[in-house]
Amino acid sequence: MVAAENILEGMNLVAAGAAAMENYPRLGLGFLHYTCDNGVFMSQNVRQAVAYLVDTPKLTQEFTAGFGIPSYGYYGVGQWMYQALMGTLNEYIIESEEDAAKWDGLAAEFSTLNTYDVDVAHAKRLLIEDGWTLNEKGQNYVDGTDTVRYKQIDGELTPLKVQWGKLEDSFAAETLHEMIAEPFGEAGILLEVDVLRYEDLMDYFYRTHEYKYDMLYLATNFISWFDPVPVFSIYEEHIGITNMTGYRDEELFALALDMRRTEPGNLYEYERKWVAFQKAFNEKLPLLPIYTNVYFDFHTPLLTGYYPNVEMSFPVALLNATYGNGPAGAGAAAQEDMVAAN
Repeated sequence: MVAAENILEGMNLVAAGAAAMENYPRLGLGFLHYTCDNGVFMSQNVRQAVAYLVDTPKLTQEFTAGFGIPSYGYYGVGQWMYQALMGTLNEYIIESEEDAAKWDGLAAEFSTLNTYDVDVAHAKRLLIEDGWTLNEKGQNYVDGTDTVRYKQIDGELTPLKVQWGKLEDSFAAETLHEMIAEPFGEAGILLEVDVLRYEDLMDYFYRTHEYKYDMLYLATNFISWFDPVPVFSIYEEHIGITNMTGYRDEELFALALDMRRTEPGNLYEYERKWVAFQKAFNEKLPLLPIYTNVYFDFHTPLLTGYYPNVEMSFPVALLNATYGNGPAGAGAAAQEDMVAAN
């Protein structure tokens, strides 16, 4: 569970003895997915301008109600790299004052990530720098009079239009929509929204349909070993296979490769490279991070030995758990009885 209302409902079940609970920091984040090889988000200025129009702390609070925090990079609170910079792994990684000073330096550097606090005026400046200075008649755009910015692209007057494929029946997506509608309009961005079923949204994300949407609201989890190389690959054969944004930047790709090439066991060196990657990502914004959070799993009290924070994922944790009363190993028999009864 991620949404606060679901978590609180589950806690009530636990208090009543009707459920058991596990909670653990997430190896992932919620984000706005950009299409970076087509449409308006090909421009870094536009990607940054949108970041200044999205109130990520407010959305995080309304959706997770204190069970999550805003994210400003490609990371999750459950990753050891993040926890190391927060000081929670000191007993494992720091052996001397020199070590402490080095890790403190990385933490200070990480803290300089741009938080993109809501700033409509700055968003407008970024759009003006990017050439979005005309109105629908090709004349100078006038704040308060004109509603949509335009730009000459390949000799054609083109509107600053963001097409959003919004997931149906999603509290988070609805909350985001309410938050961005006004600042987008104030900045001169035309926001066009189509409501999609989950299956259709995934088809657009995985690029099985032709390009239509500039923006999707999604979430993802990393596996326990972090390797962003495939996600930000610059090679054509990876577009739509592992690189879903279509963003190709040689600097970001090189920084990801540098992390992969770290000598195993050299935690500080990997962390140094990870911070460098996060700083570049934070500037380039191939996607817009919004929140990272604590997961809550609620299950029947008959499920024992379920440790999702120790295993690679919750499905793997289920494989090593036991269902039903009795000693470990009795779970399979209990499941067979349940299937037979049904």
